[in-house]
Amino acid sequence: MHSTSYQRNVPIGTFLQVPIGTSPGKGGCATWHNMMQTAFQAAFTEAFEREGTRIVEIVKGSGVSRSKINKLFTEENRNVAVEDAIAIASFYGKSVEQFLSGQASDRRDQLAALSELLTDEEADLLAAQIKGVVAHRMNESKQQSSSASE
Repeated sequence: MHSTSYQRNVPIGTFLQVPIGTSPGKGGCATWHNMMQTAFQAAFTEAFEREGTRIVEIVKGSGVSRSKINKLFTEENRNVAVEDAIAIASFYGKSVEQFLSGQASDRRDQLAALSELLTDEEADLLAAQIKGVVAHRMNESKQQSSSASE
């Protein structure tokens, strides 16, 4: 039996907003780690309240378990796996960097963030659908321009 697994990469700029002096180093790892956990919990709580999200919606939309979501509310400095952080940020239509900084995201950013939740097979299917939509629009555009010139 062969199981398919895939790895998600953290966007390059995700952790660049760490203040100087808290970077990993002698004694710095714990400080840096705790700061990132606290920042993620704060961003999550803020997004949850601002959007009026229900826990069941996050669980279904992100794939992160209900117990992990509940622990984000109840445990101080709760460890959040990078994959879970990406899934939660993507649920809200943002990259982790945008989620942590509170940046607004446009529709294309939201699509890119949501695509992080897809398997390779699902991404291929979505890409084919997008190509079909674009091809259909191009055909309609060509037909309209040829009708106008007649």
